[in-house]
Amino acid sequence: MLLKKLLIIYILINSPFSISAADPKPQLIYKSNSVIWGFTFINTNEIIISEKSGKLGLFMVNSRQYREINHNIPFSVHGQGGLLDVAYDSNIMTLFITYAKKTKPNLYTTALASGKYSEDTSSINFKEIFVSKAESTKGVHFGSRIALDKKNRQMYITIGDRGLRNRAQDLAFHNGKILRLTYNGDAVSTNPFYNKKNALPEIFSYGHRNPQGIYIRKDGHIFISEFGPKGGDEINIILPGKNYGWPLATYGKEYSGANIAPTHHPGTEQPVVWYVPAISPSGMTIYEHDYFPQWTGQIFMGALSARHLHRLNIIHGKNDQKVKMYSELNKRIRHVSYNDIGQMFFSTDHGELYIISK
Repeated sequence: MLLKKLLIIYILINSPFSISAADPKPQLIYKSNSVIWGFTFINTNEIIISEKSGKLGLFMVNSRQYREINHNIPFSVHGQGGLLDVAYDSNIMTLFITYAKKTKPNLYTTALASGKYSEDTSSINFKEIFVSKAESTKGVHFGSRIALDKKNRQMYITIGDRGLRNRAQDLAFHNGKILRLTYNGDAVSTNPFYNKKNALPEIFSYGHRNPQGIYIRKDGHIFISEFGPKGGDEINIILPGKNYGWPLATYGKEYSGANIAPTHHPGTEQPVVWYVPAISPSGMTIYEHDYFPQWTGQIFMGALSARHLHRLNIIHGKNDQKVKMYSELNKRIRHVSYNDIGQMFFSTDHGELYIISK
Protein backbone atom coordinates (compact mmCIF):
# COMPACT_ATOMS: atom_id res chain seq x y z
CA MET A 1 0.00 0.00 0.00
CA LEU A 2 2.88 2.40 0.73
CA LEU A 3 4.16 2.11 -2.84
CA LYS A 4 0.75 3.01 -4.20
CA LYS A 5 0.34 5.95 -1.82
CA LEU A 6 3.68 7.35 -2.90
CA LEU A 7 2.65 7.13 -6.53
CA ILE A 8 -0.85 8.45 -5.98
CA ILE A 9 0.45 11.79 -4.76
CA TYR A 10 1.56 12.42 -8.34
CA ILE A 11 -1.84 11.56 -9.79
CA LEU A 12 -5.00 13.64 -9.76
CA ILE A 13 -7.40 10.73 -9.92
CA ASN A 14 -10.56 12.67 -10.58
CA SER A 15 -9.12 15.23 -12.99
CA PRO A 16 -11.15 15.84 -16.15
CA PHE A 17 -10.31 14.62 -19.61
CA SER A 18 -8.73 17.00 -22.07
CA ILE A 19 -8.14 16.74 -25.80
CA SER A 20 -4.67 17.47 -27.09
CA ALA A 21 -4.45 19.27 -30.43
CA ALA A 22 -0.67 19.57 -30.56
CA ASP A 23 0.23 15.89 -30.79
CA PRO A 24 1.86 14.59 -33.99
CA LYS A 25 -0.56 13.04 -36.43
CA PRO A 26 -0.70 9.24 -36.78
CA GLN A 27 -0.17 7.65 -40.16
CA LEU A 28 -1.95 4.49 -41.31
CA ILE A 29 0.67 1.99 -42.45
CA TYR A 30 -1.15 -1.37 -42.60
CA LYS A 31 -4.75 -2.43 -43.18
CA SER A 32 -6.27 -5.87 -42.70
CA ASN A 33 -9.78 -7.26 -42.31
CA SER A 34 -9.52 -8.47 -38.71
CA VAL A 35 -8.89 -7.11 -35.23
CA ILE A 36 -5.15 -6.51 -34.78
CA TRP A 37 -5.03 -7.83 -31.23
CA GLY A 38 -1.29 -7.75 -30.68
CA PHE A 39 2.03 -6.77 -32.22
CA THR A 40 5.66 -6.98 -31.18
CA PHE A 41 8.91 -5.60 -32.55
CA ILE A 42 11.60 -7.83 -34.03
CA ASN A 43 13.70 -4.71 -34.59
CA THR A 44 13.16 -1.06 -35.53
CA ASN A 45 11.75 -1.94 -38.95
CA GLU A 46 10.07 -5.33 -38.44
CA ILE A 47 6.84 -6.01 -36.58
CA ILE A 48 5.06 -9.30 -35.94
CA ILE A 49 1.29 -8.77 -36.05
CA SER A 50 -1.30 -11.14 -34.55
CA GLU A 51 -4.91 -10.88 -35.67
CA LYS A 52 -7.89 -12.25 -33.78
CA SER A 53 -9.05 -14.21 -36.84
CA GLY A 54 -5.85 -16.29 -36.67
CA LYS A 55 -3.58 -14.51 -39.12
CA LEU A 56 0.06 -14.03 -38.11
CA GLY A 57 2.46 -11.99 -40.20
CA LEU A 58 5.63 -9.92 -40.54
CA PHE A 59 5.26 -6.25 -41.45
CA MET A 60 8.18 -4.14 -42.73
CA VAL A 61 7.73 -0.52 -41.65
CA ASN A 62 10.06 1.10 -44.19
CA SER A 63 8.78 -0.70 -47.28
CA ARG A 64 5.20 -1.23 -46.03
CA GLN A 65 5.49 -4.85 -47.12
CA TYR A 66 3.64 -7.67 -45.35
CA ARG A 67 4.35 -11.40 -45.35
CA GLU A 68 1.99 -13.89 -43.80
CA ILE A 69 3.54 -16.53 -41.53
CA ASN A 70 1.99 -19.99 -41.48
CA HIS A 71 1.60 -21.54 -38.03
CA ASN A 72 0.13 -24.50 -36.18
CA ILE A 73 -1.38 -22.69 -33.18
CA PRO A 74 -4.56 -24.54 -32.06
CA PHE A 75 -6.62 -21.36 -31.58
CA SER A 76 -10.38 -20.98 -31.69
CA VAL A 77 -12.36 -17.87 -32.53
CA HIS A 78 -15.02 -17.70 -29.82
CA GLY A 79 -16.64 -14.43 -28.80
CA GLN A 80 -13.83 -12.12 -27.69
CA GLY A 81 -11.30 -14.93 -28.11
CA GLY A 82 -9.09 -15.91 -31.02
CA LEU A 83 -5.41 -15.42 -31.75
CA LEU A 84 -4.45 -12.88 -29.12
CA ASP A 85 -1.22 -11.31 -27.87
CA VAL A 86 2.32 -11.82 -29.16
CA ALA A 87 5.71 -11.01 -27.58
CA TYR A 88 9.30 -11.50 -28.75
CA ASP A 89 12.61 -12.02 -26.98
CA SER A 90 15.47 -11.29 -29.37
CA ASN A 91 18.00 -12.86 -27.00
CA ILE A 92 16.64 -16.32 -27.80
CA MET A 93 14.81 -15.45 -31.06
CA THR A 94 11.53 -16.76 -29.66
CA LEU A 95 7.94 -15.64 -30.06
CA PHE A 96 5.35 -16.17 -27.33
CA ILE A 97 1.69 -16.03 -28.26
CA THR A 98 -1.61 -16.40 -26.41
CA TYR A 99 -4.91 -17.59 -27.82
CA ALA A 100 -8.36 -18.90 -27.02
CA LYS A 101 -8.26 -22.69 -26.95
CA LYS A 102 -11.16 -25.12 -27.12
CA THR A 103 -10.54 -27.81 -24.52
CA LYS A 104 -13.82 -29.73 -24.50
CA PRO A 105 -17.14 -29.38 -26.34
CA ASN A 106 -18.33 -25.83 -25.56
CA LEU A 107 -15.43 -25.10 -23.18
CA TYR A 108 -12.73 -22.54 -23.95
CA THR A 109 -9.75 -21.15 -22.07
CA THR A 110 -6.61 -19.05 -22.55
CA ALA A 111 -3.44 -20.86 -23.66
CA LEU A 112 0.18 -19.99 -24.44
CA ALA A 113 2.62 -21.25 -27.08
CA SER A 114 6.20 -20.47 -28.07
CA GLY A 115 8.09 -20.81 -31.33
CA LYS A 116 11.50 -20.01 -32.80
CA TYR A 117 11.66 -17.13 -35.24
CA SER A 118 14.06 -16.42 -38.09
CA GLU A 119 13.88 -13.56 -40.59
CA ASP A 120 13.48 -15.71 -43.67
CA THR A 121 10.85 -18.01 -42.22
CA SER A 122 7.47 -18.43 -43.87
CA SER A 123 6.26 -20.90 -41.26
CA ILE A 124 6.70 -21.30 -37.48
CA ASN A 125 6.18 -24.52 -35.57
CA PHE A 126 4.77 -23.46 -32.20
CA LYS A 127 4.77 -25.61 -29.08
CA GLU A 128 1.94 -25.23 -26.61
CA ILE A 129 3.55 -24.63 -23.22
CA PHE A 130 0.68 -23.62 -20.93
CA VAL A 131 -3.10 -24.04 -20.79
CA SER A 132 -4.86 -22.06 -18.08
CA LYS A 133 -7.36 -23.55 -15.70
CA ALA A 134 -9.96 -20.96 -16.64
CA GLU A 135 -12.43 -22.91 -18.76
CA SER A 136 -15.83 -21.44 -19.53
CA THR A 137 -18.55 -21.78 -22.13
CA LYS A 138 -18.64 -18.00 -22.34
CA GLY A 139 -16.85 -16.03 -25.02
CA VAL A 140 -15.74 -13.15 -22.80
CA HIS A 141 -12.79 -11.98 -20.70
CA PHE A 142 -9.87 -14.04 -21.99
CA GLY A 143 -7.47 -11.31 -20.75
CA SER A 144 -4.34 -12.52 -22.46
CA ARG A 145 -1.75 -9.76 -22.61
CA ILE A 146 1.94 -10.80 -22.22
CA ALA A 147 4.83 -8.93 -20.58
CA LEU A 148 8.32 -10.42 -20.78
CA ASP A 149 10.93 -10.15 -18.03
CA LYS A 150 13.82 -10.86 -20.38
CA LYS A 151 16.52 -10.60 -17.72
CA ASN A 152 15.04 -13.47 -15.69
CA ARG A 153 13.46 -15.28 -18.65
CA GLN A 154 10.06 -15.05 -17.05
CA MET A 155 6.74 -13.67 -18.23
CA TYR A 156 3.52 -12.28 -16.85
CA ILE A 157 0.24 -13.34 -18.47
CA THR A 158 -3.13 -11.72 -17.77
CA ILE A 159 -6.21 -13.96 -17.51
CA GLY A 160 -9.74 -12.54 -17.34
CA ASP A 161 -12.49 -13.93 -15.13
CA ARG A 162 -14.09 -15.58 -18.21
CA GLY A 163 -17.50 -14.33 -17.10
CA LEU A 164 -17.31 -16.39 -13.89
CA ARG A 165 -16.62 -13.50 -11.55
CA ASN A 166 -16.45 -15.38 -8.25
CA ARG A 167 -13.55 -17.47 -9.54
CA ALA A 168 -11.41 -14.30 -9.56
CA GLN A 169 -11.25 -14.79 -5.76
CA ASP A 170 -10.68 -18.56 -5.93
CA LEU A 171 -6.99 -19.54 -5.95
CA ALA A 172 -7.91 -22.99 -7.33
CA PHE A 173 -8.59 -21.38 -10.73
CA HIS A 174 -6.67 -19.08 -13.07
CA ASN A 175 -9.75 -16.92 -13.78
CA GLY A 176 -9.14 -13.26 -12.98
CA LYS A 177 -5.44 -13.64 -12.24
CA ILE A 178 -2.03 -12.35 -13.24
CA LEU A 179 0.28 -15.34 -13.74
CA ARG A 180 4.07 -15.47 -13.60
CA LEU A 181 5.63 -18.23 -15.70
CA THR A 182 9.06 -19.31 -16.84
CA TYR A 183 9.81 -19.29 -20.56
CA ASN A 184 8.96 -23.02 -20.49
CA GLY A 185 5.45 -22.29 -19.22
CA ASP A 186 6.09 -23.50 -15.67
CA ALA A 187 5.25 -21.70 -12.43
CA VAL A 188 8.11 -19.58 -11.04
CA SER A 189 9.21 -21.17 -7.76
CA THR A 190 9.17 -17.84 -5.90
CA ASN A 191 5.53 -17.11 -6.79
CA PRO A 192 3.49 -16.15 -3.71
CA PHE A 193 1.23 -19.23 -3.75
CA TYR A 194 3.78 -21.74 -5.04
CA ASN A 195 3.62 -23.99 -1.99
CA LYS A 196 0.15 -23.08 -0.75
CA LYS A 197 -2.42 -25.86 -0.49
CA ASN A 198 -5.45 -25.53 -2.78
CA ALA A 199 -3.82 -22.71 -4.74
CA LEU A 200 -2.40 -22.81 -8.25
CA PRO A 201 1.34 -22.12 -8.24
CA GLU A 202 1.32 -19.89 -11.34
CA ILE A 203 -0.75 -17.16 -9.64
CA PHE A 204 1.03 -13.86 -8.96
CA SER A 205 -2.01 -11.70 -8.08
CA TYR A 206 -5.79 -12.16 -8.10
CA GLY A 207 -9.13 -10.39 -7.97
CA HIS A 208 -9.03 -9.07 -11.54
CA ARG A 209 -11.94 -8.77 -13.98
CA ASN A 210 -10.46 -8.58 -17.47
CA PRO A 211 -6.92 -7.17 -17.66
CA GLN A 212 -5.93 -6.53 -21.27
CA GLY A 213 -2.92 -4.31 -20.70
CA ILE A 214 0.35 -4.94 -18.86
CA TYR A 215 3.73 -3.22 -18.80
CA ILE A 216 6.87 -3.76 -16.72
CA ARG A 217 8.46 -0.37 -16.13
CA LYS A 218 12.25 -0.14 -16.17
CA ASP A 219 12.28 0.29 -12.39
CA GLY A 220 10.51 -3.08 -12.09
CA HIS A 221 7.01 -1.85 -11.21
CA ILE A 222 4.28 -3.80 -13.00
CA PHE A 223 1.29 -1.82 -14.27
CA ILE A 224 -1.92 -3.29 -15.66
CA SER A 225 -5.09 -1.88 -17.17
CA GLU A 226 -8.33 -3.76 -16.74
CA PHE A 227 -11.97 -3.48 -17.72
CA GLY A 228 -14.59 -2.75 -15.12
CA PRO A 229 -18.25 -3.57 -15.77
CA LYS A 230 -20.39 -0.43 -16.33
CA GLY A 231 -17.70 1.99 -15.19
CA GLY A 232 -14.90 1.04 -12.84
CA ASP A 233 -12.06 0.51 -15.32
CA GLU A 234 -8.78 0.41 -13.41
CA ILE A 235 -5.04 0.92 -13.56
CA ASN A 236 -3.28 -1.13 -10.92
CA ILE A 237 0.29 -1.61 -9.75
CA ILE A 238 0.75 -5.33 -9.27
CA LEU A 239 2.41 -6.69 -6.16
CA PRO A 240 2.92 -10.41 -5.42
CA GLY A 241 0.08 -12.17 -3.65
CA LYS A 242 -2.21 -9.15 -3.49
CA ASN A 243 -5.98 -9.20 -4.00
CA TYR A 244 -7.26 -6.48 -6.37
CA GLY A 245 -10.86 -6.80 -5.29
CA TRP A 246 -13.06 -8.06 -8.11
CA PRO A 247 -15.92 -8.74 -7.49
CA LEU A 248 -15.77 -7.81 -3.77
CA ALA A 249 -14.93 -4.18 -4.53
CA THR A 250 -15.49 -2.13 -7.67
CA TYR A 251 -16.22 1.41 -8.84
CA GLY A 252 -18.49 -0.02 -11.53
CA LYS A 253 -22.07 -1.27 -11.62
CA GLU A 254 -24.02 -3.99 -13.37
CA TYR A 255 -24.97 -3.12 -16.94
CA SER A 256 -28.53 -2.83 -15.62
CA GLY A 257 -27.34 -0.09 -13.28
CA ALA A 258 -27.66 -2.25 -10.16
CA ASN A 259 -24.91 -2.20 -7.55
CA ILE A 260 -22.32 -4.99 -7.51
CA ALA A 261 -20.19 -4.23 -4.47
CA PRO A 262 -18.80 -1.32 -2.45
CA THR A 263 -15.72 0.54 -3.67
CA HIS A 264 -13.61 -0.77 -0.77
CA HIS A 265 -13.32 -4.19 0.84
CA PRO A 266 -10.98 -5.27 3.66
CA GLY A 267 -7.85 -7.01 2.45
CA THR A 268 -8.10 -5.74 -1.14
CA GLU A 269 -6.01 -3.19 -3.01
CA GLN A 270 -7.38 0.07 -4.34
CA PRO A 271 -6.66 0.99 -7.97
CA VAL A 272 -4.17 3.76 -8.61
CA VAL A 273 -6.58 5.25 -11.17
CA TRP A 274 -10.19 4.38 -11.96
CA TYR A 275 -12.64 5.55 -14.60
CA VAL A 276 -16.33 6.33 -14.29
CA PRO A 277 -17.72 6.28 -16.92
CA ALA A 278 -15.72 3.49 -18.53
CA ILE A 279 -13.27 3.94 -21.38
CA SER A 280 -12.62 0.16 -21.87
CA PRO A 281 -8.80 0.15 -21.59
CA SER A 282 -7.00 -2.43 -23.68
CA GLY A 283 -3.28 -2.74 -24.46
CA MET A 284 -1.00 -0.32 -22.61
CA THR A 285 2.56 0.93 -22.50
CA ILE A 286 4.57 3.42 -20.47
CA TYR A 287 6.65 5.64 -22.72
CA GLU A 288 10.23 5.33 -21.44
CA HIS A 289 12.02 7.08 -24.30
CA ASP A 290 13.11 10.59 -25.27
CA TYR A 291 12.10 10.54 -28.95
CA PHE A 292 8.95 12.38 -27.85
CA PRO A 293 10.28 14.03 -24.68
CA GLN A 294 6.90 15.57 -23.88
CA TRP A 295 5.54 12.04 -23.37
CA THR A 296 8.36 10.51 -21.35
CA GLY A 297 7.06 8.58 -18.33
CA GLN A 298 3.40 8.71 -19.34
CA ILE A 299 0.95 5.83 -19.67
CA PHE A 300 -0.70 5.17 -23.04
CA MET A 301 -3.72 2.87 -23.39
CA GLY A 302 -6.08 1.87 -26.13
CA ALA A 303 -9.63 2.97 -25.26
CA LEU A 304 -12.12 0.70 -26.99
CA SER A 305 -15.57 2.01 -26.10
CA ALA A 306 -14.31 5.60 -25.74
CA ARG A 307 -12.61 5.36 -29.16
CA HIS A 308 -9.37 7.20 -28.58
CA LEU A 309 -5.75 6.70 -27.58
CA HIS A 310 -5.63 7.51 -23.89
CA ARG A 311 -2.67 9.29 -22.30
CA LEU A 312 -2.21 9.57 -18.56
CA ASN A 313 0.42 11.79 -16.97
CA ILE A 314 1.74 10.14 -13.81
CA ILE A 315 4.70 12.48 -13.31
CA HIS A 316 3.55 16.08 -13.22
CA GLY A 317 0.05 15.73 -11.77
CA LYS A 318 -1.39 18.51 -13.92
CA ASN A 319 -5.11 19.04 -14.26
CA ASP A 320 -4.97 17.87 -17.87
CA GLN A 321 -3.33 14.57 -16.99
CA LYS A 322 -6.05 12.42 -18.64
CA VAL A 323 -5.81 13.17 -22.35
CA LYS A 324 -7.91 11.91 -25.26
CA MET A 325 -5.71 11.52 -28.33
CA TYR A 326 -6.90 10.96 -31.91
CA SER A 327 -10.58 10.77 -30.99
CA GLU A 328 -11.27 12.23 -34.44
CA LEU A 329 -10.36 8.83 -35.91
CA ASN A 330 -13.35 7.30 -34.10
CA LYS A 331 -11.53 3.96 -33.78
CA ARG A 332 -11.57 1.19 -31.18
CA ILE A 333 -7.87 1.19 -30.31
CA ARG A 334 -6.73 -2.25 -29.21
CA HIS A 335 -3.01 -2.03 -28.48
CA VAL A 336 -0.19 0.52 -28.25
CA SER A 337 3.59 0.20 -28.00
CA TYR A 338 6.82 1.84 -29.15
CA ASN A 339 9.95 0.59 -30.88
CA ASP A 340 13.61 0.95 -29.88
CA ILE A 341 13.98 4.42 -31.41
CA GLY A 342 10.81 5.70 -29.74
CA GLN A 343 8.31 5.71 -32.60
CA MET A 344 4.81 4.92 -31.33
CA PHE A 345 2.43 2.43 -32.91
CA PHE A 346 -1.18 1.54 -32.20
CA SER A 347 -3.61 -0.98 -33.66
CA THR A 348 -7.38 -1.01 -33.96
CA ASP A 349 -10.28 -3.42 -34.01
CA HIS A 350 -10.82 -2.22 -37.57
CA GLY A 351 -7.69 -4.00 -38.80
CA GLU A 352 -5.40 -0.97 -38.85
CA LEU A 353 -1.86 -0.29 -37.68
CA TYR A 354 -0.78 3.34 -37.24
CA ILE A 355 2.65 4.91 -36.65
CA ILE A 356 3.35 8.15 -34.76
CA SER A 357 6.69 9.50 -35.91
CA LYS A 358 8.47 12.80 -36.47
